[in-house]
Amino acid sequence: MTDERGSLPARLAPLAIALLGLALFGAGCSAVLTVEPIGSDPVALDPPEWDGVWCDVGSAAAHLSGTRIDQRLCLTLTVVDPGGGTLAVRDPTSTEPDSTAIVRRLPGTDVTFLTVPYPPDADGHAFWVRIHMSNDVLLYWEPRPDAFRALVETGALSGTSDGDVVLFPLDANELALIGEQEASLFQWQEPGVLVRLRP
Repeated sequence: MTDERGSLPARLAPLAIALLGLALFGAGCSAVLTVEPIGSDPVALDPPEWDGVWCDVGSAAAHLSGTRIDQRLCLTLTVVDPGGGTLAVRDPTSTEPDSTAIVRRLPGTDVTFLTVPYPPDADGHAFWVRIHMSNDVLLYWEPRPDAFRALVETGALSGTSDGDVVLFPLDANELALIGEQEASLFQWQEPGVLVRLRP
């Protein structure tokens, strides 16, 4: 089931718009989805650094200038399991229950990913992005469908590539491959930016 903005499952679209902005929903675009959180090591989350309202950088600028922000491009993050790297994610425009996001990294590295929602939706799929958070700014980079499709089709990564790329549970070697090849696997030229709003 897809919605009119592209190939993403309709029941995931509101949260994905809040988290990922509108870039992912261009006509005909595909996504790289997963059936379990990407990464192996939970990231310890400090609530004072993560809790709050996070908005697309354009809406955050509007907030700073005293004008009305677009709530469709904001979300509320709340740490629910600091040691387990678990966040509650609320879409302020939706009446749906909070979703859960998982933050994990590759072993021995600072290569960090956010997977949402988890557990996945009814289709068994979740979104994930490469992230870096510092000083009230959360940068995220979408995985490149073409690059991951090639790895799946050659058998380097477990998954399917019919339409959207869907990654199956990845073993340590497959996760290491993502770390080794990350320079070509993510849309580094087009980062998303979320800024935490201050009262």
